[in-house]
Amino acid sequence: MLMDNTLELLGITDSNIKITRFSAESVNGEKRNVIEARLAYNVDRCPYCESEKVVRNGSKILTRALRSFTRNALK
Repeated sequence: MLMDNTLELLGITDSNIKITRFSAESVNGEKRNVIEARLAYNVDRCPYCESEKVVRNGSKILTRALRSFTRNALK
């Protein structure tokens, strides 16, 4: 439930995104909230050639910075 609320707060509506970890870290003395998530969906066929022989060969790590939220911005 908390994870669903986090996605809603961030404006993320893709139901294939699942949060796997949430943590608070300090980088150069600045507190940052870090959200790790996985985009996972089933692919039955290639979107380009329509072949049903789909190769599932791993994942890719991406880093995205989201705009910061402040108390004034939420008022």
